[in-house]
Amino acid sequence: MDKGTEEKVVSPLISKEKRYDIVRSFIDAYIRGSVKIDFPTERELEGKHDDVFKDAFEAEMKTKQRFVTLVNIATGIVMSTQSELENAIADLFTEIIALRTTKRIEGEFLETPRLASLEERVTNLERSFEELQNLIRIRGQRP
Repeated sequence: MDKGTEEKVVSPLISKEKRYDIVRSFIDAYIRGSVKIDFPTERELEGKHDDVFKDAFEAEMKTKQRFVTLVNIATGIVMSTQSELENAIADLFTEIIALRTTKRIEGEFLETPRLASLEERVTNLERSFEELQNLIRIRGQRP
């Protein structure tokens, strides 16, 4: 088959839905303050930025603004097309990988299904325990 007309067959290790879940978990944790991002600072960028930026401070601000813009699109704050939304989520996923690789993300944001299930069960047990305590109090107050 000619390489120019060869179809790409994609079988990714992480599905599109899983990438969306990871980005969603990251944004949730970021909003809650469970995750801290250590963006490159002006000092770190000095002498390392492209000629596109006049100075390192501008490069630092552009990096942060791009992240905020992607989050705004992904969360629906900014109206976008389906394509823009998908691109923002893909770009955020790439950012998460890059930030994690360079140890610029502090905190955890990925929930395992088992942990979420256990948390739900504990919550249900707490509710049941409170109901039981209330019943005991009510029966103890009867003459």
